[in-house]
Amino acid sequence: MPIAGSLLVLATGMAYFFWWGAVVGSPAVWVPPGDIWATIRSSDYVVWGYFGGIYSAGTKLVTFPGILLVLAPVSALSNALRLQEAFPFMVPHPTAWLVIGPYVLLVGCLPLFAFDALGVRMGLSMARRAFLMVGEVIVIWQVLVLWGHPEDTIAIGVACYALMATFDGRWVAAGWLFGIALAFQPLVLLIYPVALIALSRHPNVTVREWAGMFARSVVVPVALLAAPLISNWRASTRALVDQPNFPTVDHPTPWLVLAPHLSRARSSSGLDEVSAGPPRAIAVITAIALAWRSRRWSVDLPTLTWLASACLAVRCFFEAVMVPYYVWPAIGVALVSAARRGVLNLTVCLAAGLGATVWSYVRIGSWSYWLVLVLLLALMLTAAVPVRFGALRLVRGPVVRQRSATRSSL
Repeated sequence: MPIAGSLLVLATGMAYFFWWGAVVGSPAVWVPPGDIWATIRSSDYVVWGYFGGIYSAGTKLVTFPGILLVLAPVSALSNALRLQEAFPFMVPHPTAWLVIGPYVLLVGCLPLFAFDALGVRMGLSMARRAFLMVGEVIVIWQVLVLWGHPEDTIAIGVACYALMATFDGRWVAAGWLFGIALAFQPLVLLIYPVALIALSRHPNVTVREWAGMFARSVVVPVALLAAPLISNWRASTRALVDQPNFPTVDHPTPWLVLAPHLSRARSSSGLDEVSAGPPRAIAVITAIALAWRSRRWSVDLPTLTWLASACLAVRCFFEAVMVPYYVWPAIGVALVSAARRGVLNLTVCLAAGLGATVWSYVRIGSWSYWLVLVLLLALMLTAAVPVRFGALRLVRGPVVRQRSATRSSL
Protein backbone atom coordinates (compact mmCIF):
# COMPACT_ATOMS: atom_id res chain seq x y z
CA MET A 1 0.00 0.00 0.00
CA PRO A 2 2.73 2.56 0.78
CA ILE A 3 4.43 1.50 -2.46
CA ALA A 4 1.28 2.44 -4.35
CA GLY A 5 1.16 5.75 -2.48
CA SER A 6 4.79 6.48 -3.35
CA LEU A 7 4.19 5.73 -7.03
CA LEU A 8 1.16 8.03 -6.97
CA VAL A 9 3.26 10.86 -5.52
CA LEU A 10 5.95 10.19 -8.14
CA ALA A 11 3.56 10.15 -11.10
CA THR A 12 1.51 13.20 -10.10
CA GLY A 13 4.58 15.10 -8.91
CA MET A 14 6.52 14.65 -12.14
CA ALA A 15 3.42 15.51 -14.17
CA TYR A 16 3.09 18.73 -12.18
CA PHE A 17 6.74 19.64 -12.66
CA PHE A 18 6.65 19.32 -16.44
CA TRP A 19 3.10 20.33 -17.38
CA TRP A 20 1.81 22.80 -14.80
CA GLY A 21 3.59 25.62 -16.61
CA ALA A 22 1.38 25.00 -19.63
CA VAL A 23 -1.73 25.16 -17.43
CA VAL A 24 -0.83 28.60 -16.06
CA GLY A 25 0.26 29.98 -19.41
CA SER A 26 4.03 29.33 -19.36
CA PRO A 27 4.42 26.16 -21.45
CA ALA A 28 8.17 26.63 -21.91
CA VAL A 29 8.92 26.51 -18.16
CA TRP A 30 9.25 23.57 -15.79
CA VAL A 31 8.14 24.18 -12.19
CA PRO A 32 10.27 22.10 -9.79
CA PRO A 33 10.16 23.28 -6.15
CA GLY A 34 12.35 26.33 -5.64
CA ASP A 35 13.67 25.41 -2.18
CA ILE A 36 15.24 22.15 -3.32
CA TRP A 37 17.94 23.78 -5.44
CA ALA A 38 19.75 25.35 -2.49
CA THR A 39 19.78 21.94 -0.79
CA ILE A 40 21.08 20.31 -3.97
CA ARG A 41 23.86 22.89 -4.25
CA SER A 42 24.78 22.16 -0.63
CA SER A 43 24.99 18.46 -1.50
CA ASP A 44 27.22 19.45 -4.44
CA TYR A 45 29.67 20.91 -1.93
CA VAL A 46 29.66 17.57 -0.13
CA VAL A 47 30.47 15.81 -3.43
CA TRP A 48 33.23 18.35 -4.12
CA GLY A 49 34.81 17.64 -0.73
CA TYR A 50 33.80 20.90 0.99
CA PHE A 51 31.63 19.38 3.73
CA GLY A 52 32.98 21.78 6.33
CA GLY A 53 31.66 24.79 4.41
CA ILE A 54 28.05 23.78 3.87
CA TYR A 55 26.77 26.56 6.14
CA SER A 56 29.12 29.23 4.82
CA ALA A 57 28.70 28.64 1.08
CA GLY A 58 25.75 31.03 0.63
CA THR A 59 23.03 28.39 0.11
CA LYS A 60 21.04 29.43 3.23
CA LEU A 61 21.07 25.89 4.61
CA VAL A 62 19.57 25.91 8.13
CA THR A 63 18.84 22.23 8.78
CA PHE A 64 21.11 19.38 9.84
CA PRO A 65 23.19 17.85 7.03
CA GLY A 66 21.73 14.34 6.83
CA ILE A 67 19.77 15.16 3.68
CA LEU A 68 22.98 16.25 1.94
CA LEU A 69 24.42 12.75 2.28
CA VAL A 70 21.21 11.25 0.88
CA LEU A 71 21.30 13.62 -2.11
CA ALA A 72 25.06 13.28 -2.67
CA PRO A 73 24.88 10.23 -5.00
CA VAL A 74 22.31 11.82 -7.30
CA SER A 75 24.20 15.13 -7.18
CA ALA A 76 27.37 13.30 -8.22
CA LEU A 77 25.50 11.67 -11.11
CA SER A 78 24.12 15.04 -12.19
CA ASN A 79 27.60 16.55 -12.13
CA ALA A 80 29.05 13.63 -14.06
CA LEU A 81 26.41 14.05 -16.77
CA ARG A 82 26.96 17.83 -16.78
CA LEU A 83 23.27 18.52 -16.23
CA GLN A 84 22.07 22.06 -15.48
CA GLU A 85 20.83 23.06 -12.02
CA ALA A 86 18.64 26.05 -11.18
CA PHE A 87 21.05 27.63 -8.70
CA PRO A 88 21.84 30.42 -8.04
CA PHE A 89 19.49 31.56 -10.83
CA MET A 90 16.29 29.94 -12.04
CA VAL A 91 16.37 28.44 -15.53
CA PRO A 92 13.42 27.32 -17.71
CA HIS A 93 14.56 23.71 -18.10
CA PRO A 94 16.94 22.54 -15.34
CA THR A 95 17.97 19.22 -16.87
CA ALA A 96 19.35 18.01 -13.54
CA TRP A 97 15.74 17.63 -12.42
CA LEU A 98 15.29 14.70 -14.80
CA VAL A 99 17.60 12.73 -12.49
CA ILE A 100 17.09 14.46 -9.16
CA GLY A 101 13.29 14.88 -9.28
CA PRO A 102 12.21 11.22 -9.17
CA TYR A 103 14.87 10.45 -6.56
CA VAL A 104 13.71 13.28 -4.25
CA LEU A 105 10.07 12.26 -4.51
CA LEU A 106 10.72 8.59 -3.80
CA VAL A 107 13.06 9.04 -0.82
CA GLY A 108 10.68 11.68 0.55
CA CYS A 109 7.87 9.11 0.67
CA LEU A 110 9.52 7.21 3.55
CA PRO A 111 6.88 8.33 6.10
CA LEU A 112 4.17 6.57 4.07
CA PHE A 113 5.81 3.29 5.06
CA ALA A 114 6.17 4.37 8.70
CA PHE A 115 2.53 5.51 8.94
CA ASP A 116 1.31 2.26 7.41
CA ALA A 117 3.46 0.29 9.86
CA LEU A 118 1.85 2.21 12.71
CA GLY A 119 -1.57 1.43 11.24
CA VAL A 120 -0.75 -2.28 11.12
CA ARG A 121 0.44 -2.18 14.74
CA MET A 122 -2.81 -0.50 15.75
CA GLY A 123 -4.90 -3.19 14.06
CA LEU A 124 -6.40 -1.06 11.28
CA SER A 125 -8.36 -2.88 8.61
CA MET A 126 -7.13 -2.89 5.02
CA ALA A 127 -9.88 -0.46 3.98
CA ARG A 128 -9.01 1.99 6.75
CA ARG A 129 -5.32 1.75 5.95
CA ALA A 130 -6.14 2.57 2.33
CA PHE A 131 -8.17 5.60 3.43
CA LEU A 132 -5.31 6.66 5.69
CA MET A 133 -2.82 6.28 2.84
CA VAL A 134 -4.89 8.52 0.57
CA GLY A 135 -4.95 11.20 3.25
CA GLU A 136 -1.21 10.92 3.86
CA VAL A 137 -0.45 11.20 0.14
CA ILE A 138 -2.53 14.38 -0.01
CA VAL A 139 -0.76 16.07 2.89
CA ILE A 140 2.74 14.93 1.94
CA TRP A 141 2.35 16.05 -1.66
CA GLN A 142 2.79 19.77 -1.04
CA VAL A 143 5.91 19.24 1.09
CA LEU A 144 7.71 17.38 -1.69
CA VAL A 145 6.19 18.75 -4.88
CA LEU A 146 5.49 22.40 -4.03
CA TRP A 147 8.27 23.07 -1.53
CA GLY A 148 10.94 20.44 -2.02
CA HIS A 149 11.78 19.49 1.57
CA PRO A 150 12.37 15.72 1.71
CA GLU A 151 14.47 16.19 4.85
CA ASP A 152 11.30 16.94 6.83
CA THR A 153 9.45 13.87 5.61
CA ILE A 154 12.43 11.54 6.07
CA ALA A 155 12.96 12.80 9.62
CA ILE A 156 9.33 12.22 10.61
CA GLY A 157 9.29 8.76 9.01
CA VAL A 158 12.42 7.61 10.84
CA ALA A 159 11.16 9.18 14.10
CA CYS A 160 7.94 7.14 13.84
CA TYR A 161 9.98 3.95 13.52
CA ALA A 162 12.03 5.09 16.53
CA LEU A 163 8.84 5.66 18.53
CA MET A 164 7.67 2.11 17.76
CA ALA A 165 11.08 0.74 18.77
CA THR A 166 10.90 2.64 22.06
CA PHE A 167 7.43 1.28 22.79
CA ASP A 168 8.69 -2.25 22.13
CA GLY A 169 11.62 -1.81 24.50
CA ARG A 170 14.27 -2.01 21.76
CA TRP A 171 16.48 0.71 23.24
CA VAL A 172 19.47 0.23 20.95
CA ALA A 173 17.42 0.49 17.76
CA ALA A 174 15.40 3.40 19.15
CA GLY A 175 18.53 5.39 20.03
CA TRP A 176 20.13 4.96 16.61
CA LEU A 177 16.86 5.70 14.79
CA PHE A 178 16.29 8.90 16.74
CA GLY A 179 19.86 9.91 15.99
CA ILE A 180 19.33 9.35 12.26
CA ALA A 181 16.05 11.30 12.34
CA LEU A 182 17.70 14.17 14.21
CA ALA A 183 20.50 14.25 11.62
CA PHE A 184 17.87 15.31 9.06
CA GLN A 185 15.74 17.78 11.05
CA PRO A 186 16.06 19.17 14.58
CA LEU A 187 12.22 19.30 14.83
CA VAL A 188 12.51 15.64 15.95
CA LEU A 189 13.47 17.10 19.34
CA LEU A 190 9.76 17.78 19.82
CA ILE A 191 9.03 14.03 19.73
CA TYR A 192 11.98 12.93 21.82
CA PRO A 193 10.34 13.72 25.22
CA VAL A 194 7.42 11.47 24.23
CA ALA A 195 9.87 8.63 23.61
CA LEU A 196 11.43 9.17 27.02
CA ILE A 197 7.97 8.90 28.61
CA ALA A 198 7.44 5.63 26.75
CA LEU A 199 10.82 4.47 28.01
CA SER A 200 9.91 5.29 31.61
CA ARG A 201 6.75 3.14 31.43
CA HIS A 202 8.70 -0.06 30.86
CA PRO A 203 9.55 -2.13 33.94
CA ASN A 204 13.14 -2.57 35.08
CA VAL A 205 14.51 0.36 33.09
CA THR A 206 17.97 1.23 34.37
CA VAL A 207 20.03 4.40 34.23
CA ARG A 208 22.37 2.59 31.87
CA GLU A 209 19.57 2.06 29.35
CA TRP A 210 18.50 5.71 29.59
CA ALA A 211 22.07 6.87 29.08
CA GLY A 212 22.64 4.41 26.24
CA MET A 213 19.58 5.53 24.33
CA PHE A 214 20.54 9.19 24.75
CA ALA A 215 24.17 8.58 23.73
CA ARG A 216 23.20 6.71 20.56
CA SER A 217 20.71 9.42 19.59
CA VAL A 218 23.40 12.12 19.55
CA VAL A 219 26.27 10.22 17.90
CA VAL A 220 25.11 10.65 14.29
CA PRO A 221 24.14 14.37 14.42
CA VAL A 222 27.27 15.28 16.39
CA ALA A 223 29.48 13.40 13.93
CA LEU A 224 27.88 15.17 10.96
CA LEU A 225 28.04 18.63 12.56
CA ALA A 226 31.63 18.35 13.77
CA ALA A 227 33.29 19.32 10.48
CA PRO A 228 31.09 22.39 9.75
CA LEU A 229 31.40 23.64 13.33
CA ILE A 230 35.17 23.24 13.37
CA SER A 231 35.63 24.66 9.88
CA ASN A 232 33.37 27.69 10.27
CA TRP A 233 31.93 28.08 13.74
CA ARG A 234 30.31 31.47 13.20
CA ALA A 235 28.39 30.64 10.02
CA SER A 236 27.37 27.20 11.29
CA THR A 237 26.04 28.42 14.65
CA ARG A 238 24.22 31.28 12.94
CA ALA A 239 22.39 28.81 10.71
CA LEU A 240 21.70 26.20 13.38
CA VAL A 241 21.02 28.37 16.44
CA ASP A 242 19.57 31.59 15.00
CA GLN A 243 17.51 29.71 12.36
CA PRO A 244 17.08 32.72 10.02
CA ASN A 245 13.64 33.29 8.52
CA PHE A 246 12.06 36.01 6.37
CA PRO A 247 8.87 37.70 7.66
CA THR A 248 8.60 39.80 4.50
CA VAL A 249 8.45 36.65 2.35
CA ASP A 250 6.67 34.17 4.62
CA HIS A 251 3.85 34.88 7.09
CA PRO A 252 4.65 36.58 10.42
CA THR A 253 2.72 35.60 13.55
CA PRO A 254 2.29 37.41 16.89
CA TRP A 255 5.38 35.57 18.17
CA LEU A 256 7.50 37.67 15.84
CA VAL A 257 8.05 40.08 18.73
CA LEU A 258 10.28 37.43 20.36
CA ALA A 259 12.38 36.88 17.23
CA PRO A 260 15.46 39.15 17.24
CA HIS A 261 16.43 40.84 13.99
CA LEU A 262 19.71 39.48 12.73
CA SER A 263 22.60 41.84 12.21
CA ARG A 264 23.72 42.59 8.66
CA ALA A 265 20.60 40.89 7.32
CA ARG A 266 19.84 43.34 4.56
CA SER A 267 23.41 43.56 3.36
CA SER A 268 23.76 39.78 3.05
CA SER A 269 20.45 38.78 1.49
CA GLY A 270 18.54 41.91 0.55
CA LEU A 271 15.64 40.75 2.75
CA ASP A 272 14.69 41.35 6.35
CA GLU A 273 15.83 38.35 8.44
CA VAL A 274 14.82 37.39 11.95
CA SER A 275 15.97 34.63 14.28
CA ALA A 276 13.33 31.93 14.62
CA GLY A 277 15.38 30.21 17.32
CA PRO A 278 13.87 31.74 20.52
CA PRO A 279 10.19 30.96 19.71
CA ARG A 280 11.20 27.44 18.68
CA ALA A 281 12.93 27.03 22.03
CA ILE A 282 9.57 27.84 23.67
CA ALA A 283 7.97 25.12 21.54
CA VAL A 284 10.55 22.58 22.73
CA ILE A 285 9.94 23.54 26.38
CA THR A 286 6.17 23.23 25.87
CA ALA A 287 6.59 19.80 24.26
CA ILE A 288 8.66 18.68 27.25
CA ALA A 289 5.94 19.95 29.61
CA LEU A 290 3.23 18.12 27.65
CA ALA A 291 5.23 14.89 27.71
CA TRP A 292 5.87 15.30 31.44
CA ARG A 293 2.16 15.81 32.07
CA SER A 294 1.40 12.59 30.23
CA ARG A 295 3.58 10.50 32.54
CA ARG A 296 0.44 9.69 34.63
CA TRP A 297 -1.62 8.61 31.63
CA SER A 298 -2.31 5.03 30.64
CA VAL A 299 -0.06 5.21 27.60
CA ASP A 300 -0.41 2.82 24.67
CA LEU A 301 0.90 3.14 21.12
CA PRO A 302 -2.11 5.17 19.80
CA THR A 303 -1.75 7.58 22.73
CA LEU A 304 1.99 7.94 22.10
CA THR A 305 1.25 8.66 18.44
CA TRP A 306 -1.26 11.34 19.40
CA LEU A 307 1.20 12.87 21.87
CA ALA A 308 3.81 13.02 19.12
CA SER A 309 1.39 14.85 16.81
CA ALA A 310 0.46 17.29 19.60
CA CYS A 311 4.12 18.04 20.29
CA LEU A 312 4.71 18.64 16.57
CA ALA A 313 1.70 20.96 16.42
CA VAL A 314 3.20 23.00 19.25
CA ARG A 315 5.82 24.21 16.77
CA CYS A 316 3.09 25.91 14.71
CA PHE A 317 1.58 27.44 17.85
CA PHE A 318 4.84 29.27 18.66
CA GLU A 319 6.42 29.80 15.25
CA ALA A 320 7.47 33.42 14.64
CA VAL A 321 7.28 33.14 10.84
CA MET A 322 5.08 30.44 9.33
CA VAL A 323 5.75 28.61 6.08
CA PRO A 324 2.92 26.37 4.77
CA TYR A 325 4.86 23.12 4.89
CA TYR A 326 5.51 23.59 8.63
CA VAL A 327 2.04 22.21 9.42
CA TRP A 328 2.61 18.88 7.68
CA PRO A 329 4.40 16.85 10.42
CA ALA A 330 1.60 17.33 12.96
CA ILE A 331 -1.08 16.51 10.36
CA GLY A 332 0.66 13.40 9.07
CA VAL A 333 1.11 11.86 12.53
CA ALA A 334 -2.35 12.93 13.76
CA LEU A 335 -4.02 11.14 10.86
CA VAL A 336 -2.62 7.81 12.08
CA SER A 337 -4.09 8.32 15.53
CA ALA A 338 -7.42 9.47 14.08
CA ALA A 339 -7.63 6.37 11.87
CA ARG A 340 -7.74 4.25 15.02
CA ARG A 341 -10.86 6.13 16.18
CA GLY A 342 -12.81 5.55 12.98
CA VAL A 343 -13.58 6.87 9.52
CA LEU A 344 -15.51 9.87 10.86
CA ASN A 345 -12.64 10.98 13.08
CA LEU A 346 -10.17 10.42 10.25
CA THR A 347 -12.32 12.51 7.90
CA VAL A 348 -12.64 15.37 10.39
CA CYS A 349 -8.92 15.22 11.17
CA LEU A 350 -8.02 15.27 7.48
CA ALA A 351 -10.45 18.14 6.75
CA ALA A 352 -9.08 20.22 9.63
CA GLY A 353 -5.51 19.46 8.59
CA LEU A 354 -6.14 20.40 4.97
CA GLY A 355 -7.96 23.52 6.16
CA ALA A 356 -4.90 24.49 8.20
CA THR A 357 -2.69 23.84 5.18
CA VAL A 358 -4.81 25.99 2.87
CA TRP A 359 -5.11 28.72 5.50
CA SER A 360 -1.34 28.80 5.92
CA TYR A 361 -1.14 30.29 2.40
CA VAL A 362 -3.54 33.16 3.17
CA ARG A 363 -2.09 36.65 3.51
CA ILE A 364 -3.88 38.36 6.40
CA GLY A 365 -3.11 40.09 9.69
CA SER A 366 -0.79 38.17 12.01
CA TRP A 367 -3.34 37.72 14.83
CA SER A 368 -6.18 36.57 12.57
CA TYR A 369 -3.86 34.26 10.71
CA TRP A 370 -2.45 32.72 13.88
CA LEU A 371 -5.78 32.30 15.71
CA VAL A 372 -7.50 30.49 12.83
CA LEU A 373 -4.46 28.27 12.27
CA VAL A 374 -4.32 27.31 15.96
CA LEU A 375 -8.08 26.58 16.04
CA LEU A 376 -7.86 24.32 12.99
CA LEU A 377 -4.91 22.42 14.41
CA ALA A 378 -6.70 22.10 17.77
CA LEU A 379 -9.75 20.66 15.98
CA MET A 380 -7.49 18.23 14.17
CA LEU A 381 -5.90 17.07 17.43
CA THR A 382 -9.31 16.75 19.11
CA ALA A 383 -10.54 14.48 16.32
CA ALA A 384 -7.39 12.37 16.68
CA VAL A 385 -7.51 11.84 20.48
CA PRO A 386 -7.33 8.05 20.75
CA VAL A 387 -10.02 7.50 23.43
CA ARG A 388 -13.76 8.05 23.62
CA PHE A 389 -14.97 11.53 24.53
CA GLY A 390 -11.39 12.80 24.44
CA ALA A 391 -10.77 11.90 28.08
CA LEU A 392 -7.40 10.28 28.71
CA ARG A 393 -7.43 7.75 31.53
CA LEU A 394 -5.18 8.49 34.49
CA VAL A 395 -3.28 5.84 36.38
CA ARG A 396 -1.90 5.83 39.91
CA GLY A 397 1.40 4.20 39.11
CA PRO A 398 3.55 2.93 36.27
CA VAL A 399 1.92 0.56 33.84
CA VAL A 400 3.74 -2.78 33.83
CA ARG A 401 3.47 -4.27 30.38
CA GLN A 402 5.06 -7.35 28.95
CA ARG A 403 6.48 -6.98 25.46
CA SER A 404 4.68 -10.03 24.06
CA ALA A 405 1.39 -8.91 25.61
CA THR A 406 1.81 -5.52 24.05
CA ARG A 407 2.14 -6.94 20.59
CA SER A 408 -0.77 -9.34 21.01
CA SER A 409 -3.05 -6.54 22.24
CA LEU A 410 -2.31 -4.48 19.15
